[in-house]
Amino acid sequence: MKVHFRLETDGDWPPASVESLWAFDRGDGTVRLDNTPWFVRGVACGDVLTTHPDEDGVHRPGQVVSPSQNADPAARAV
Repeated sequence: MKVHFRLETDGDWPPASVESLWAFDRGDGTVRLDNTPWFVRGVACGDVLTTHPDEDGVHRPGQVVSPSQNADPAARAV
């Protein structure tokens, strides 16, 4: 599945308003991210987070419930 993160843009950076990350549905209301984000800050590949569908059924991120060891802790500060 994909989780769609909205991005804050400043002028023309980043070059998109949404970044979609692949994730594995864990079947308990959480997903594990399966690719490295290019623009999203505060998450990393392997993080487990909650998601919720928006009005169009697109999965949006919630809170990280189990961070992976794939990011420097300083990079998690959003």
